[in-house]
Amino acid sequence: MKKTVERKREWLRALHVGWFLALRQIKRSNKGTTALIIFIMILTFLNLVVVSGLLLGLISGSFEQYRKSYSGEVIITPAQGRDYIENSQALITFLEHHPQVTSFSVRHGVTIQLRVP
Repeated sequence: MKKTVERKREWLRALHVGWFLALRQIKRSNKGTTALIIFIMILTFLNLVVVSGLLLGLISGSFEQYRKSYSGEVIITPAQGRDYIENSQALITFLEHHPQVTSFSVRHGVTIQLRVP
């Protein structure tokens, strides 16, 4: 218990000394220099927090809008344990004649599995 009270007293004394030194520095320094430093610190904070958040939000929002309104995310993959899609030509014909499908593209993807000995 005694250590906790001592630590609290030391912390408060350090805080008091810090405030004293900060106020003395502000009072004795050039006001223009202090204002410039504060202005630069505000710009740095805004650059790190606000601008990066806005840019990240813009990018993720544009990807989400593209996905929702421009492209459909229907990906057809082969059945488990198979390397190809069976009856793919029948599936393509079905998609061509479906009334709600406006357009689609057939893409062939290959997965390469490396086996390390």
